[in-house]
Amino acid sequence: QTRSSGINAEYGENMTKEEAQQFVRKAISHAMARDGSSGGVIRMVVIDKSGVSREYIPGDKLPFGP
Repeated sequence: QTRSSGINAEYGENMTKEEAQQFVRKAISHAMARDGSSGGVIRMVVIDKSGVSREYIPGDKLPFGP
C-alpha cells in the first residue's frame, strides 16, 4: 500500500457531507493559490437528496491562501 500526501491524504470514501465540503474547499483553495486567474472566490453548490444548497466563500475566508 502506498502512502498519500497532501490533499490526497485527506480524502476518504466514507466522509460525512461536512467533511466532503471541507475537503472540496481546501482542494479548490490550494488550486486557486497556484492559479492567479481563478477569480479568488469559491462558489460551491451541493446537490443531494434534500435539495440544493449554495455557498459563497470570499477570498479572505478561504482555508488556504498563497
